[in-house]
Amino acid sequence: MSRRKKIQLFSANQPIYIISPENIILHKLRLYKIADNYSQK
Repeated sequence: MSRRKKIQLFSANQPIYIISPENIILHKLRLYKIADNYSQK
C-alpha cells in the first residue's frame, strides 16, 4: 500500500503510518481473491 499518511503521536520517536479505509478494503478484496484461487485447486 503506497497511499499512507505518516503521523506523529505524542512525543514518540517513531512515526505511525495510517492507511485509508478504501485501501484497506482493496487489500482485503485482493486477499480474498488470492484465497479463492487457492481453494479452487
